Amino acid sequence: MVGALAIALFVVPLAAAWWSAPGAPEVHLPAIERFDKPRVEASQLDSRGGGPDRFLPAVALLGTVVVAGAFAMDRWRGRREWRPVAASTSGREFGPPSGDRRARRTARQTRLPGRWWPGLLALVLATITVALVAQHYTGGPIVEDDHVDDGLVALGPDTGSILEIGRHAVRSAHRRPKIVALTFDDGPDPRWTPQILDVLAREHVPATFFVVGQHVVDNPDLARRILGQGGEIGVHTYRHRETTMQSRSELERDLRLTQLAIIGATGRGTALFRPPFITDRSNVGLHQYGALAIAAEDGYLTVLADQDSTDWSRPGVAVIALRAMPVAGGGGIIELHDGGGDRSQTVAALPLLIRALRSSGYQFETVSSMAQLSAARVMPERDGIVYTWGRAFVAAMRMSETIAKWFVVLVIAFAAMSLARLTLVLVGAVRHRRRDRSTLMDADLPPVSVIIAAYNEEDSITATLRSLSATSSDSLQIVVVDDGSTDQTARVVAAFPDSRIVLVPLEHGGKAQALAEGLARCAAEIVVTVDADTRLDPAALRALVGPLADDRVGGVSGNLRVSDPQGVLGVTQQLEYMIGNAFDRRALDLIATQVTIPGAAGAYRRSALDSVGGFDDATLAEDTDMTLALVAAGWQVRFAPDALALTSTPQTLRALWRQRSRWSFGIAQAVWQRRSMVAHPRLRPRAAATWLFAFVSQVLLPLMAPLFDVAAIWALTAGARTPVVVWLGFGVAQLGAAAIALRIEGQSLRWLRAYPLHLVGYRQLTACVVVQTVVWAAAGRIPSWGSGRRTRSLIRNRDGARARAGQPDVAHSEAA
Repeated sequence: MVGALAIALFVVPLAAAWWSAPGAPEVHLPAIERFDKPRVEASQLDSRGGGPDRFLPAVALLGTVVVAGAFAMDRWRGRREWRPVAASTSGREFGPPSGDRRARRTARQTRLPGRWWPGLLALVLATITVALVAQHYTGGPIVEDDHVDDGLVALGPDTGSILEIGRHAVRSAHRRPKIVALTFDDGPDPRWTPQILDVLAREHVPATFFVVGQHVVDNPDLARRILGQGGEIGVHTYRHRETTMQSRSELERDLRLTQLAIIGATGRGTALFRPPFITDRSNVGLHQYGALAIAAEDGYLTVLADQDSTDWSRPGVAVIALRAMPVAGGGGIIELHDGGGDRSQTVAALPLLIRALRSSGYQFETVSSMAQLSAARVMPERDGIVYTWGRAFVAAMRMSETIAKWFVVLVIAFAAMSLARLTLVLVGAVRHRRRDRSTLMDADLPPVSVIIAAYNEEDSITATLRSLSATSSDSLQIVVVDDGSTDQTARVVAAFPDSRIVLVPLEHGGKAQALAEGLARCAAEIVVTVDADTRLDPAALRALVGPLADDRVGGVSGNLRVSDPQGVLGVTQQLEYMIGNAFDRRALDLIATQVTIPGAAGAYRRSALDSVGGFDDATLAEDTDMTLALVAAGWQVRFAPDALALTSTPQTLRALWRQRSRWSFGIAQAVWQRRSMVAHPRLRPRAAATWLFAFVSQVLLPLMAPLFDVAAIWALTAGARTPVVVWLGFGVAQLGAAAIALRIEGQSLRWLRAYPLHLVGYRQLTACVVVQTVVWAAAGRIPSWGSGRRTRSLIRNRDGARARAGQPDVAHSEAA
């Protein structure tokens, strides 16, 4: 709820500003001023119909509100599961307290978190979307002059520089002799504006600054300093974009956002407006007059210039001072710049100009004073809701810039890490393939004990036993642990015609407990684990135990394939398995390590298992945890490419999600528990490299992957090409790597037909699983399976007692 409130405080000011930010305080020039008829007809003015520029903010706001509401309702309604803590060893299932009414939550009761993580993910994505919308709108001033020259001068030569524009008439304030107003455009700039203010303070000269809205957001303290020195502020649009290139709605939004930024920074509004790229009356054509009329309808007085210093072109200090001097002793408004580029010449020319004007008898006033208007009318105080709204808008815009900057940093970091990882494993895999010397047992197998942990596998265990029985070795022992199956698994195993099979019935307690029980029944020094739904190739067992001839090797990983790759999910998982085996496992084998010895096809040295405490249920990925433990203890872990094993994979999205949730959470647990492996990397380089590879590949990159996709989607909507090109280029690079992986594995390139689904769909699904893992870990939740009961903490104490009551039904699938 706190997160939803924080995001709402960020989104609401931005979305509200897009729809209805405040306009300028309506100010009229004194009646004594001049009226002129413009040289354009009202019927000629461009209607400037607005496009759907509010679509993205509306979608972002609506999505945020919907998700926040669903999140709040989910937390309010409860989806609560109650459990008695003290009675957790009694085997009671979770449920509400006894009685008809819900009891108050006490120290003896706790509530498991509901399935609110998708809402949290959607809130985060909505926040990023809103931040990108805002940042795209304020991505940088447009300094190119897109001035539309229609060959028409809309204002007469006698029209003044301070204009109250109407569709049928123009009221203007004329310049007065020996009175000048210094004006500065394009700021406030953190480098040049303070230097200009220092000069003005020394010379005791007021000035008017026409500010760019996004610069006010970045430098609100400079806006306050301008007013503190007796100056005043006007609007110069939010992005410094040519007004004739904007629709009516875009121009109105530009003006109102700038107004809101000024209010948020100073607590005052302003009625002054100077359009970019329009210096004096000669620049106002039909299109420009239409834009100025829109600004006037919003309450603004337009301020042009009588003298253009052209300091923006950096012609030299003396030239700037000379061009800014009024002609023939007349007064007027002088245009200078305090932002938008290198303004060192302006800073140097300003003292010269001020002294030259004073020596010629000129007096300095602000624009409002020149128009005979009080400062209180031109820049009235705005308090209450509008001021609070303005401050929230400035804070939200600054936050959006921060979010966008970090977003870019994370996307670049993801691309760099992914490319580096892909390059390293590609080079390593190719090198491994060239020097591959698979170790096969030519003689009889040494004594080997095979452990099969089975839970409700009556349909598949026969094929598994048949593949093992094909190995003609009297020293082979097959230990089948029936982990409390509720079907006919035990009967099928007992009826199988092979005297080497040992059936161990066990009360259901999870795969780790079954493996530990099977290990206690093993008689051989070499222990092989096989899943009950996995079939070994005839030569796989010999290839699997071959590397154990080296006394330094504590474990060996087999080469997994999908047994029956049917449908898009099966083909996609087959491609994933082959890429992982061809790249990750081969590259890691160069330094005699692995991240995971899969339970579906793995071999261990019994003494190595005993040295790290054997199998336990401290994590949901006992195979990854065991592998990292062996590496941390100094054992080598190898990969046997010829040890082919065909394993079953989920055939539905629901089953795939459940499997990957367990894998992801278990791997995260194992990586967290083995974080000490990165200590003293010089003394233990293999352990540090293994842990870093596991963390980057299994946790960090999948967690960052959605940002890369969001960047590409946003680039498509915003019209940016670079992120889309990078995304496509990265996809092509992965496609090429997949083709190389298939060749290394000796497979047909026809498997690449699943790559589009792997790139768009499958990868995003696995990334969402990792996000779910992080949220569940932060909430202290462990994925529930079957009955959904779970009493264990996130990281269990390995040395403590193993409480068996209340444990869930755990699916027998391992992290490959």
